[in-house]
Amino acid sequence: GLSACSTARNPSNHAGNDFSSATNDLSTVVTGDGSVVVTPFAFVYAHTDLMLYTVDPDTLAIAPISNFGWPSGSDTMTDIALDHSGNMIGISYGSIYSIDKTTAKCTFLSSFAGGSFNGLSFIANSSGSNEQLVGADLNGDLYAINPMTGMQTLIGNYGNGWTSSGDLVSVEGATYATVAGTEPTDVLVKVDTATGKATQIGITGYSSIWGLGYWKQKVFGFTESDGMVTIDVTTGKATPAPSQSGSISWYGAGVTTAAPVTIN
Repeated sequence: GLSACSTARNPSNHAGNDFSSATNDLSTVVTGDGSVVVTPFAFVYAHTDLMLYTVDPDTLAIAPISNFGWPSGSDTMTDIALDHSGNMIGISYGSIYSIDKTTAKCTFLSSFAGGSFNGLSFIANSSGSNEQLVGADLNGDLYAINPMTGMQTLIGNYGNGWTSSGDLVSVEGATYATVAGTEPTDVLVKVDTATGKATQIGITGYSSIWGLGYWKQKVFGFTESDGMVTIDVTTGKATPAPSQSGSISWYGAGVTTAAPVTIN
């Protein structure tokens, strides 16, 4: 997501999955072998500063939901994240919101006490409960975030001189991020969420990948000026999405941590 800047407070750990305005609607997905899987709202979500979109992970079709409905006045959404149940959280430069993903209506949760954060994700776990919200900042530091208070705890740093280019995404078994600083374009890395340390997968060939999603062994990248790309999780190479014109300036993206990992 786009960088969000504010002043840090004393941090504390809290998974923070009790969001009063979020919805836990389910969608039915029929896999390639004919089996039926029920998963939280089968879309990747992406956004600009003011509008929320769905992205069909199979056809790559992009559809607007609505402009973000701020509780009062106006704001700028810099990134979003979804937990296992499909609850959506968003951050602006100074606030954390729960978001109704069917209407884009935002409910204020807390004042955001952060550094220059430009990446946001819940961290997947096998139980699907008590998932930790984390944020990555421009220095490549990874923080645990309490969405109900806005406070953070430092987990660690990506290392290797990498800075967060724009986002991270977590599904069962892996957390991916786009980083910058060592190559002419962004690099796809795999992140150890216990230490913050990142391991290079490969060079994407694109810069300013500010949003990330995931579906069936493929990372979806949303760039500032080059539209949507799909990224190979084994090589890091990005390919333009054929249905995306590039006219949308993306700020961030997210997907449920229950997104399917394998191709069936």
